[in-house]
Amino acid sequence: MTFLPPLPPTSVPAQFPFGNTITLTYRDQRLSKLLADIGPGLQRKDLIESLMGLEGRVSGVIPLRLLPGGKIEVVGRAQIQLADVTFDNRLIFRRGNFSMKSIGDLIQIDESAFEIGNGRLSVVARFDLFNPERAEIRMDLDRVDPKAIPFLEESIGKSLDLPLSGRLVTSAGRNRDWRGNGTLTCAKGTIQGVAMTDIRLPMTWNLIPSLDRIEVGINEFSANSNGGRLTGSLKINRTQSRRNGIEGVIDFSRVDVGPALAPRGGEYSSLRISGKVLLGGEIDESQKGLTAKIDARLTESNPFRLPVFANVGGALGVPIDNLSAIKEGEMQAELRDGVVRLKRMTVSGTNIEAFSEGTFTLDGKIDIHVVATTKGLAGGGAGRQLAQLAQQNAAGILTADGFTQAAGLLSNLTIYLDVTGPATNPDVRVRSAPTLGRAAITFFLTRAIPPLGISGPFPKLP
Repeated sequence: MTFLPPLPPTSVPAQFPFGNTITLTYRDQRLSKLLADIGPGLQRKDLIESLMGLEGRVSGVIPLRLLPGGKIEVVGRAQIQLADVTFDNRLIFRRGNFSMKSIGDLIQIDESAFEIGNGRLSVVARFDLFNPERAEIRMDLDRVDPKAIPFLEESIGKSLDLPLSGRLVTSAGRNRDWRGNGTLTCAKGTIQGVAMTDIRLPMTWNLIPSLDRIEVGINEFSANSNGGRLTGSLKINRTQSRRNGIEGVIDFSRVDVGPALAPRGGEYSSLRISGKVLLGGEIDESQKGLTAKIDARLTESNPFRLPVFANVGGALGVPIDNLSAIKEGEMQAELRDGVVRLKRMTVSGTNIEAFSEGTFTLDGKIDIHVVATTKGLAGGGAGRQLAQLAQQNAAGILTADGFTQAAGLLSNLTIYLDVTGPATNPDVRVRSAPTLGRAAITFFLTRAIPPLGISGPFPKLP
């Protein structure tokens, strides 16, 4: 639709007789000028205006015949070449070519090939220049870089390394909108550094050029990740007043996010999580408009060579190689205004228990408070008292005085850390025991219930 015959009404001489052929030749012509020239002569002015962000160079020879009623016919085939095509200053493709011919009242574009990075796009399209409801486009993608998709926010594209293949089909509607659907796939790629395979993205969309509005739905997408799996659905809305609104849900099971947390080129260890993310808000370059609610479980992993985990392990005075793998854990967090508020994160292993809360920003600055122990919560008088309080807490009868007593006992069994600075190399400081919050006390009490190694008979409630 961006490559219609460049024939403004004023370019045909008044004495030119109907039925004769003229040849229009373009050599390295600016694409934006071409669009400006043909816009006044077409009924799809709204569509032409929406494409004014296109720029590039065009060359070709177009033989045309002017028919009665002002219609235009391509004689034989016109061959067009394009180079360095951009949309809103974003490079779409370096080189491309297509041919154009008339079929009845329609102009057909076919035999096309566009080089997009290491991928290729081919297009077959039919248009009636004077009847806006008669138009359809079919696009076949072969390993196309998603960063070249014009409506996709550039900040999203940067996090994707997914050579996409598949077929997309769209047609014009009576309300001068474009509706379409298709499925894109990728055998192997990465999202934010996490390796993915067997990616499948079923899509629908509705484009209304006159309103500068596009709605895209990615329905029931799926992907595998090193023994884990992601599924979900997303909706993206782009309007004049709302850059890229998004809403959706992503479910994940045993996905290893360790590679995304490891420094580029650094040592990698695993961190497998399962759970759900609810997305909302708007996507922009700063990502401050994006909102998310995260509810996840940590499954068996060994993350203690990753940033933050390694620093905390070092502060506990235990060699990394001696720290056991995580057996279980959980995380609850919310993202708003570019800041992730970590409401609760727990990890449990054979020789470590830890509770964390705090904040970290999307640009990698953290401020997290950790309460941890590597000594265990069992044994001795303190361990027995904790076990009794834990039983009361499990039964729902632990009093406020009981929580205070538990906090005092835990202060002698745990270490308190403040983790601040850049996530790649944070500063970890040991501090004096603060007043533990109810959530942290509850977590450690649950770890003090047998069969976690408490010796002797379990104390009876008074």
